Parts: sequence; C-alpha cells; structure tokens
Amino acid sequence: GDALSADAGGVAVATQPNLVGLAWSAGECKGICGGKIVFEGAKIALTQLDDKGQEVELFLGMWTTGGAAKIDAALATLVGKTLKPVYGCPGCTDAPVFKLTLAHDGKTTEVTFDGINVPADLKPLTDLLQPGMASLQSCKTDELVVVTKPCPAGLP
Repeated sequence: GDALSADAGGVAVATQPNLVGLAWSAGECKGICGGKIVFEGAKIALTQLDDKGQEVELFLGMWTTGGAAKIDAALATLVGKTLKPVYGCPGCTDAPVFKLTLAHDGKTTEVTFDGINVPADLKPLTDLLQPGMASLQSCKTDELVVVTKPCPAGLP
C-alpha cells in the first residue's frame, strides 16, 4: 500500500499527471542562472532568474494543439511508475539542477534531478520541455509552443 511505496522513497503515479511547474538552477554562475516555469492548462509562464535569484525576464506562451498532445502522451507514460523525490546527485556536476512538479492522484509530487542524468522515466517529458523552453526564451513560435507575450528588445 501507500506505506510501502513511501518507505521505498517514491510516489506511485496511478492517474494521468498534469504539469504544474519546472524550476532549474545552475551552480557557479553569473547572469541568467536559473528559472521557473508555471504551467496552467495550455498556458506557460517562464521566468528567468539571475545569480541573486531576482526575476530578470518573463516569457509567456501556450502549448500548440500538437504540443499539448505530445506533452499529454509523455505524461501518460508516467502512469504506473513510481517517482523518487531525488534522482542521482543533483548539483554534483556542472549541469543545471531541475525540479519538476506534477499533480496526480489528488496530490503534488516534486522530482529533483541533474540535467545530465535525466531519469529514464522522465526523458519523454524532458525531451519536449527542453526545446519548448528554448523556443519560449528565444521568442520563437514553433510546433510545440506559441509565444503570446511580445518579446524583450533584442530578441526576434
């Protein structure tokens, strides 16, 4: 039951999860050193953070219909899996540390992992989130995301 899966250091995903958020931070860094994304239905709000944790820029977008379908398909692969709170040794390499927040089964689960060693169960999802984040931060509408807020000066 629940006690057993909690002892094993993981949370079982029984129903299709929803994306709630994704945060990332780079260790020794100057300039833009991290960020956070809040997902609300198809809406995406990405905030870049500087090396002091201050908000630098806000990017707003939405999943395209096709992008949302791909994200839903990737989330569906998590049903029946057990997610650990921490994978590997986040922060032990120079790669950014990611914290993914999912809502499922009436609760919220956070999973922390190293950007180089993405857990296999999360790879279908991160393989979509990473290009989606990159498109949003470079203000490019593509097959995954549509940029909905005018871009800061100096970006396309």
